[in-house]
This record gives sequence, structure tokens and C-alpha cells, in this order.
Amino acid sequence: MDKAKALNYHYDREEDILYVTLGDSDSALCIEQENGFLVRIDPESDEIVGFTVIDFSQRAADRVVTPVYAQFTLPQKELQRLREGREPYTVLEAEDAADQRFYKSKVERTEHPCIVKVEGVVGGEPIIYGTRTSVRAIVEWWKLGASPDEILEHLPHLRLGQIFDALSYYDTHRDEIEYHILRNKVTEVAD
Repeated sequence: MDKAKALNYHYDREEDILYVTLGDSDSALCIEQENGFLVRIDPESDEIVGFTVIDFSQRAADRVVTPVYAQFTLPQKELQRLREGREPYTVLEAEDAADQRFYKSKVERTEHPCIVKVEGVVGGEPIIYGTRTSVRAIVEWWKLGASPDEILEHLPHLRLGQIFDALSYYDTHRDEIEYHILRNKVTEVAD
């Protein structure tokens, strides 16, 4: 790694997420190394250009997090496969430790920091970044009368800020989310 590259970081205290960037990179392969620890790799040079640590304060209390990025290596066979796909983002999902697969997906950011759309994930619906939880699912709980704290009890892998961001997204994209709610109900009835 080029030692001259600037190290920039941002810690989102409310969401407890640490974002670290090493130098500049317009596109990167985003690899989930373990649940909540994502590494970004420059597809041209194989260099690590950054990483994201979800639930940073909890992880930092358990062990030292920062040196982990230096030990990360991506198998060359997988890296070649990813390069051939020419996709700017790649998400690694693991259902269990023995079954890790790469999925090439374009991540579409929204004006809401916690909300993204990922081609092929939950039918392309808006989801909470880093999860498969749709905005629709959160809104459906809210429409049933659940408060944000109660929604958090049903979806404990989320944080309160993510739930508020999903409800804010619904407020500004009501027609889109209502469409997904209706489409989901029609699918349920058809089954």
C-alpha cells in the first residue's frame, strides 16, 4: 500500500459506524469480510482503499479493529472473476461461513444516507444499507401502529437512526413504497 495516501475517516456516532478511506478511488469492490466489516478494494491495483466498520464501539471494545484491513487478501481467482464483470461494486454475502459467494450488484445511493437500492436484492426495492431489510417492511410495521422503538424490537439488527431514515424515505417517496406494499400483498394472495 502506498504510504503517501491520505487516511480520512468519519465516525457516525449515532449509527456507530466508522468509515475509513485510504487515498482516492472512484470505484471499488466492496467486500463484506465478516458481518458488519466491509473492505473496499481498488479493482485496478488490488490495493485496499478503505473499509467500514458497523457497530464500531462494540467491536473496538472486543478487539483491535484497525489492523484487520492490512491482513485482508482476496483470492486471485475471485478477484479475476470480479474484474471480468466490470461492475463498480461487488457485495459479498455469506449465509454461513462455509458458503461464501460473490454477487455483482450495482448499488444505487439515495438522498437518504441509510437507504440504497441494490440490483437483485429484494427485487430492487429500497433497503437499509448493509442489510436485506426493505423500507417497505419497516413502513408496514409502522402502519400497524408500531412505534420506531417497537419496530426496533422486531428488527433488532437495525438501529433507531436507520428506522427513522426509512420512515423519512417513505415520507418523500410515498408512491414508490405504496407500490411495493401493494405488489407484495398481491404476491402473497397469489401464493
